[in-house]
Amino acid sequence: MFVRNMIAGIVVCLGMMAGTLSGQQQPNIDYGALKPCQTQRFLATGQSGWNSLEDSQRLQFAGGTQSLNTITVASSPCKALTEISGSRAIFGSIPDTASAAQFHIEVKWTPDAEQVFASIKGWQPHLAWLHPGQHGFQENRSGNPFLGIVVLFDDDDKTGGQFHIGFRSLFWHYFADNGNIAKNYRKYCQWYGQIDGYAPKCPAVPTQVDWANTPPPPQRVPSGDLRQTARDFLQAWYVEQNFDSLGRFLAEDNSTRFLIDRGALPKGAFMSYWMNLFASAFDERPGMVRFESLKDAIGYPERSRIKSQPQLTYLNEPSKDHFAIISPNAAADPLFPPSDIPMGQLGPPSQFLRHLREKYFSHDSGQNGMNLVVYTTNGAGLVQETSVLYWIKEPTGWKLAAFQGTD
Repeated sequence: MFVRNMIAGIVVCLGMMAGTLSGQQQPNIDYGALKPCQTQRFLATGQSGWNSLEDSQRLQFAGGTQSLNTITVASSPCKALTEISGSRAIFGSIPDTASAAQFHIEVKWTPDAEQVFASIKGWQPHLAWLHPGQHGFQENRSGNPFLGIVVLFDDDDKTGGQFHIGFRSLFWHYFADNGNIAKNYRKYCQWYGQIDGYAPKCPAVPTQVDWANTPPPPQRVPSGDLRQTARDFLQAWYVEQNFDSLGRFLAEDNSTRFLIDRGALPKGAFMSYWMNLFASAFDERPGMVRFESLKDAIGYPERSRIKSQPQLTYLNEPSKDHFAIISPNAAADPLFPPSDIPMGQLGPPSQFLRHLREKYFSHDSGQNGMNLVVYTTNGAGLVQETSVLYWIKEPTGWKLAAFQGTD
């Protein structure tokens, strides 16, 4: 799906630096890019310790400390960083770990830090439900209590604690990427500026989307013309962002129902599963970006292949449609489970893909009831990936049966 394999993170504690870099690997942010206000609060190991960090930890420290250096609390050039006497541990990306356990910096606060943050105009106490044994304050960026810097203090020792940045509100706040600077870099730049030494430059600030004066989208329904149906579906998803209409494109025989029937998903998760999938295509959330046309959101780059691979069969003109309709013949084998693996050894999602091919595909084009729609998302504000949509022909027209994403 849209979930990305994040780089493994490791906890780095003072005096116990875990992980090493090979002599050839270069850090994503050089130690020399840090300002004195930051290096003075880094682990005592300095340059050697910095080189032992994993990429997401370096970004977390550089970006986190820079954000505090934008909050004016004193005349010191280090601003809110003045309230940190040193760092104890840096947490970056740690796959399969709760959001609260990732993307934060454990620090040693000065004795008066709690009082200082409590007195900042616009900040207020933070309800630290996900951080038992701690209390603190939140920045309330743009007046939103879920956005911006959160500083926390240990209940039994106010000189110990941590801080992190919350980038996402509403239901997206509790995703693991809520504190991930890399995944939310556009927003980070708007709030705290370009991170010194970080290669990706701040993207252009998108124009505020005004949906109020947008005319209602046309009624789009599946038909016997897959090219038109796929175009209507993708238009409703990416351009109109009309999620309420997408359900009518879902096949009766689809992957979610298959997984529910086999106990891999709970009963009652049908629409929520699909709606979450559609929403997760967007970097932040639907409505935050807008595309004038489908070509601004997706495209179809011709794939590279070795000579021994058969040529894909296109049933449309990908350059004009910005997506390719592909016959699931032998050339499309890599998009299905290997045929030499017994059905009983396949997981439920793979079983469903094999079921689709066996039940609906026919080499006779007049009898074929299955085709694939493939494209790459490339619009700013979308998760960048190649999407494979598995369409089957039902009595009411072509319907979406399954979705797979790959990078």
